[in-house]
Amino acid sequence: MPNMTERSNRLRLVVKNSGKTAKELINSFEIMEKNDRSGNTTLPKDPITISRHINSKRAFDIDMAVAYGKALEVDPSEICFEPVKKNIWGSHDPLTSEINWYTDDKGYTTKEIKSVNVPRSFYNERYKLIEDDNLQSPMHGALLVYEQIHKEGKQVNKDFFNTPCLIKTDKKWLAGVPKVNQSKNLFDIHFIFGGLPLSDQKILKIYPIVTAIFPHFYRHHRNY
Repeated sequence: MPNMTERSNRLRLVVKNSGKTAKELINSFEIMEKNDRSGNTTLPKDPITISRHINSKRAFDIDMAVAYGKALEVDPSEICFEPVKKNIWGSHDPLTSEINWYTDDKGYTTKEIKSVNVPRSFYNERYKLIEDDNLQSPMHGALLVYEQIHKEGKQVNKDFFNTPCLIKTDKKWLAGVPKVNQSKNLFDIHFIFGGLPLSDQKILKIYPIVTAIFPHFYRHHRNY
C-alpha cells in the first residue's frame, strides 16, 4: 500500500492537472454531502484541509480518495495507486504491416525500450504494447495492445481468425487478419490498412490485438 506522502503527491498532481480551484472542489463536496443520505460522509469544507491533504500534512483514507476522484472527475485509482506502466516492445509500420521487435531471439535489446502509462484494465502481464511508426500514416504514434499467448498455450488459435492480430509466419511478423483458405495447413493474411492479401502462408503464432490507444489519449492520461 502507498504511504501518505505518495498518495498526497498523486493527489496534488491530479488536482493540478484538473485545473479546479479549492473553491470548486469544496462546492463539489457540498453537493456530494447533500446527496449522501446516510449522513456518514464528512468532506473538506475549507481550502486549508485540502492543502494539508495535498502537502502530506494530513492523512486521508480510500473513501476520501474516492470523494476526491468524484469531485475531480477522475478514476480514484489515479490517487490511490501507482499508474500502470508498460514497455513498448516493438514497432509496426501501418503501410507495410511489418513488425520490428526491439529484442532479438536471444533476448538482447536492439533499441531503447520506452515505458508509457496504460489503462488499469491492461495491468496483467500478458498484455503487451507495440507502437505504430510511420510518419506517412494517420496511425503514427498509436499503441497497439496485444495479448501475448504464453508458450504453453495454443500458438495458432483459430478463434482469433477474422480479427486483427499480430501474426508470425515462417518468414516475418506482420499485423493483419488471418483467414482460412482451401489448404489445411496454409492460410491467407489480409492487411488492416489495405494492400493485396498474402495467400498460402504458413502461420506459426497469433497474438490477438485487443485495442489501439491513440496519441490524443495522452492529453487526458498524463504520466503521473
